[in-house]
Amino acid sequence: MDHRRVDSLALSAWSADDSRRNSEDEDVHRVMDDASDHDDHVTQDAHIASEQQHHSRFESDGVRYRASHSRPHPSSPPMPSTPVVSPRASPPASESRVSGGLVVVPSTVHMSSISARRKYLVKLSRAIIIYGAPTHRLEEYMSMSLRALEIEGEFSYIPNCMTISFDESTADAAQVKLVRVLEGIDLGRLQDVHDISMDVAHDRLGVKEAARRLDEVLGKSPKFKVWFRILIYGLASACVAPFGFEGRFIDLPIAFILGCIVGLMQLVFAAKYGHAYVFDFFAAVVTSFLARGFGSINDGQLFCFSTLAQSSIVMCLPGYVVLCGSLELQGDKIVAGSTRMVHAMGYILRLGCGIPLGAALYGMMDSNATSEAHCNNPLAREWCFLFVPGFTICLCINLQAKWRQIPAMLATAMAGFCAVSYSTEYLTNHFSPNAQIPTMLGALTVAILASLYSRLSERVQSLWPDFVDFWRCRVQPRLLRRPQADAWPLPSPSDPEANAVPPPGRPPRKVRHSLAAATSLPGLLVLVPAGLVATGSLLAGIHVTAGAVNATTFYLGLSLLQVAFGLTIGLSIGALILYPLGKRRSGLTSF
Repeated sequence: MDHRRVDSLALSAWSADDSRRNSEDEDVHRVMDDASDHDDHVTQDAHIASEQQHHSRFESDGVRYRASHSRPHPSSPPMPSTPVVSPRASPPASESRVSGGLVVVPSTVHMSSISARRKYLVKLSRAIIIYGAPTHRLEEYMSMSLRALEIEGEFSYIPNCMTISFDESTADAAQVKLVRVLEGIDLGRLQDVHDISMDVAHDRLGVKEAARRLDEVLGKSPKFKVWFRILIYGLASACVAPFGFEGRFIDLPIAFILGCIVGLMQLVFAAKYGHAYVFDFFAAVVTSFLARGFGSINDGQLFCFSTLAQSSIVMCLPGYVVLCGSLELQGDKIVAGSTRMVHAMGYILRLGCGIPLGAALYGMMDSNATSEAHCNNPLAREWCFLFVPGFTICLCINLQAKWRQIPAMLATAMAGFCAVSYSTEYLTNHFSPNAQIPTMLGALTVAILASLYSRLSERVQSLWPDFVDFWRCRVQPRLLRRPQADAWPLPSPSDPEANAVPPPGRPPRKVRHSLAAATSLPGLLVLVPAGLVATGSLLAGIHVTAGAVNATTFYLGLSLLQVAFGLTIGLSIGALILYPLGKRRSGLTSF
């Protein structure tokens, strides 16, 4: 019995000692597990912080994130599964999405995110109207931007007014915004607005930052001053005279003076007093009066009356307005198109009344006043290739284009002029003169080249900076005999990450796709006077008689309509060839 009791006591002591050792081991493992869990949470918190910094695009839209693979701490209660919320739209609570190891958790700021997107769309619509986006594609462009932001709404546009209706998916209601601004043209800031909208559509920029950048663009002052643009008016009149209205070298100084007078009336007096239509009429009267006075010197053998009268008002011709109206009518936008065409016809009537009125006033003072509608001994066509680039540059400056946009605009304008000029000569020699076919071919050429440049602009624009880098990094150090270590090494084409880091002290280059509408607009405006050559002179029916006003008004309106419809057909064919199915992520940004 004693032995059995001793054995049982020893066994119980051994069991107690073993259980004590096991409990100590479990305490040690528990402490190690707690430390490991703490380290895991620290690592996961750092990972979450880096992921949140990387996804700052969605933070700006009012959405918080939490790592989906994080393991809950033993001391914390289990968290219920949270629904996934799209960074742009508010889906049902039953839907969920895990992207990149992150669970998107809705926050109370999400409704303000929808409000921020709507404010961005309102500012975007205001900017594209002010800076001259193609009016017949405004609704399509804004609908694509709205679809990229994943909110519901509709757009309706009439001249100078955009109506926006935002639908409420949770309630049977809608929020309506009315954007009323005056239309204008600023090709430089239009390119900036297009870059911002493309960054938002392709998830490279948040709507709050985009709205801030739009405010900066809208707050910029015009690139060129008014006095400089007045001189550009005169230079444009002098450049357009040889290739558009049979001008000669001796007519260019007088055309410059008359063009400056028109620019002064349009940019200073009309803007100051708010009666633009009156000053347009006065500009036509004054320039026609002075043109006939200069043209009557030496029995019309010194200056050409027709050239001076037409070239001075070329910047007043509503070719762009008629073009936008015809494009809107072709796109089944009846209200906007008909309104714009009626406005353009009223403008043409004022010009058509002012031209013969000024000529008739001078005819009352001089019985020997000339009334020739054509000039003798015009310049050859070879000289026209010298004046077309000058007129294009004047148009680019007047339209506030950026300097880096001008080379492409020059190329498209020259190609379009060549198409119009040679096709006009061929049709004149073989068929009856027709203004629609030459302008159609010219517009088709301009549309194709502008759209191709828009696609390839990223590579084309980087050629000159690459050449400058090559010169500074490779050629210039050798010419100056600097050691190779002082020069920045030129990236190797085989290394895909070689261009990721810019040279020291130099900001990275940002090369964007060009806007096709901005590239093609100066070329299309060059085709207006070039297309008028096929219709004959604008003053073909002028005579100092009682019926002079009606005859000239009808002829001027008919000539502009023929040119505008020819441009419309050419642009439509060009868009059909290059974009037969449209564009998926953004609206078509060409005419």
